[in-house]
Amino acid sequence: MNRKIKYPLGVVVALILMLSVSAASAQIALRFAPPDTTIEPGSTARISVMLDDAVYFRTIELTVTYDASLISTVSGGQGTLFSDSDFLVWEGFEENMPGQWHGFAVIMGATDSLSGPGELFAWEVEGLIEGTTPITSIETLLYEPNALIIPDVTLDATTLRVRWAPTAVGDLPAYQSDLKLYPNPFNPGTRIGFDLPAGGHILLSVFNARGRRITTLHEGTVAAGPNNFDWDGRDDHGFVQPGGVYLFRLDSRLDGISHTVTTKGILLK
Repeated sequence: MNRKIKYPLGVVVALILMLSVSAASAQIALRFAPPDTTIEPGSTARISVMLDDAVYFRTIELTVTYDASLISTVSGGQGTLFSDSDFLVWEGFEENMPGQWHGFAVIMGATDSLSGPGELFAWEVEGLIEGTTPITSIETLLYEPNALIIPDVTLDATTLRVRWAPTAVGDLPAYQSDLKLYPNPFNPGTRIGFDLPAGGHILLSVFNARGRRITTLHEGTVAAGPNNFDWDGRDDHGFVQPGGVYLFRLDSRLDGISHTVTTKGILLK
């Protein structure tokens, strides 16, 4: 249960000394929750960083890595231990590079602190294509009420799987549908072609190198056989995109069975 602590400054000094001794005496193990998450392509999930111990703290700071070709970051921020308190909280969240983000939450009051157990931080992700990625913390820091780092804080890795839910159909039929770009590399636009063995519902999307969907080229029913769609190098808002590598993804559902095919293209500038 979340316990909010507010002490006079004299008591805080004594409390800090006791907390420093107790924090150094045992390792504090944080955890990702839920463990071994599975989501479908195009769906989102919330992954929490949890504290199970009754530890007093003021700040959480994290740097996390993942496979940006399989999942993309939607958002991140303070967990419920912070948001359910009455304290003023300063938080930050940014992607340092594709596949890595840094986040923090800190109580602004110098004499204030929180105590576990509960959720410290939350991260929302979107599945891109089928696959499995480890979620690993390369830095995990908890700070005491006096802003000193609590020693021996760990956060074990977890796993996130992106895959379609099993269907009631028995054996999957043979499926061949390569995405072909012409030209590739291209400037300013390219044509995306593919062959479908049967008609059905498709979603054809373009993602940038950071794993963010920038435009949807088609969502709806198409016929069996060859299909072609053009991309003019712009996002859904009409803004011209910079040169670089882009991911083209075809999600289709044919005869009740889901398939995903991807290919890469290079936009020259």
